[in-house]
Amino acid sequence: MELTIREKEVLNVFGCMNYEATMKRLGLACALMVDPLTKASACSLRNKLAEVPCDIWYRHIYCRIKEEKLFTKEAA
Repeated sequence: MELTIREKEVLNVFGCMNYEATMKRLGLACALMVDPLTKASACSLRNKLAEVPCDIWYRHIYCRIKEEKLFTKEAA
């Protein structure tokens, strides 16, 4: 699954290791967001995550995004 930069940022802000909690949080955030670009990214991310077949795959995706952020922060 390929995520855009905005989707990665949304996952970094609203995501956690728990798949169900992340999906619930993204749903509530989508309803409350006013910025159209961020809202579109959050909705797109939620739709992509809904297609993830199991919780373990989600954890892999989440950890990969966190590692990318960590390494880009250290490189800067």
